[in-house]
Amino acid sequence: MSNSINGFAPNGWLVQVKLEGRVGASFPAGPGPVLPPPPFHKVCVTMKKRSVLIAGHPTSVSLEEEFWDALKAVAQARGLSVNALIEEIDQSRTGNLSSAIRVHVLKAVQNRSGEDA
Repeated sequence: MSNSINGFAPNGWLVQVKLEGRVGASFPAGPGPVLPPPPFHKVCVTMKKRSVLIAGHPTSVSLEEEFWDALKAVAQARGLSVNALIEEIDQSRTGNLSSAIRVHVLKAVQNRSGEDA
């Protein structure tokens, strides 16, 4: 199993992220090699795995620390515990739980910034 993920970021840059939370690098995607290589943009991703109860069953969820922080803020704004919010997200999801949580947090942040405008 590989210990890194390669893919294209929305800005068109090819991104490599190390799964151990180490620093990865990104460089412009293009039809051929880029010479000389541009300066590397360092990306540090720290994944946190936490245990939660869903319908009385323990499970673990892995999210980036920033998503855990945002999830806590969304739960607090709604007067819910993080676990209760995750249960609510779980009931309406169609894909994997971590992805559903990220999308929920993103939508909550987008809705909040729409109210600020």
